Amino acid sequence: MKMISDFLDRYFLPAFRWLALVACIVVALNFVAFWWYWEVQLPSWGAIPSRLETLHARLVLFWAVAALAFGAAFFDLLKVPTKVRRRSVALFSLAAACGIAPYLIRHFLLT
Repeated sequence: MKMISDFLDRYFLPAFRWLALVACIVVALNFVAFWWYWEVQLPSWGAIPSRLETLHARLVLFWAVAALAFGAAFFDLLKVPTKVRRRSVALFSLAAACGIAPYLIRHFLLT
């Protein structure tokens, strides 16, 4: 049983760490592509989005930062041996704050 555990710790966990980080980077790039579409591509085609649509597109960048912070925190947390560090807690807090910020900004600005 020790041999299987060593195998998983040596090969599976690092691969899972990198896979989780790549997945979070892909999600963040998707949010940035959404912002790019509304801020750059539509005006270059002559379509001017409304101020509300522009605001929503800019708030999506908070989610991109949240995805990157979550990926970095998850990458830091999944080490052998697993222990919670201050850096991981700070990154998870940043991810939570950036994930909630668009909802709060919409609530306060649009009500």
